[in-house]
Amino acid sequence: IPADVPALRIGTKADLLRGKSLAKRYDSVISTRDGTGLAELLAEIGRRAAAQVGQAGDILPSRLRHVELLNETIG
Repeated sequence: IPADVPALRIGTKADLLRGKSLAKRYDSVISTRDGTGLAELLAEIGRRAAAQVGQAGDILPSRLRHVELLNETIG
């Protein structure tokens, strides 16, 4: 992956690697077994996506159902 492309380095098996410092190798370390790190990873993905997309109000939907779905999602 080119250095100028935003990427998240994700380590797995956090439940097996407790106490080992993986911060230098990965942006996030998760465990699918016990859920460690998943909330933080999802929050970071959401933060990055929001930064790239901007506000939903900037979008010009072309169909009424799109407007309704966006309004439902926002809130």
